[in-house]
Amino acid sequence: MVGPTGSPMGKTYLSTAVTEDGSPKQLVANTRIRLEFAKVPNPNEEGPRGYDTLNAYAGCNRIGADAAPVSY
Repeated sequence: MVGPTGSPMGKTYLSTAVTEDGSPKQLVANTRIRLEFAKVPNPNEEGPRGYDTLNAYAGCNRIGADAAPVSY
């Protein structure tokens, strides 16, 4: 994805189906996998004004990371 129209930033994606090794995989009841692409302000005044981040949630599990610094 290149450019502002193809960027996932600011969007959230929710699972509609899950497969494992090509076969349907049932998740725990009322669980969805969620991916969030967000801009997060940087509290460090000497660094960039914000960061692009990717956060993933699956039930009670979550993981996140900075994707790249941005200046906005």
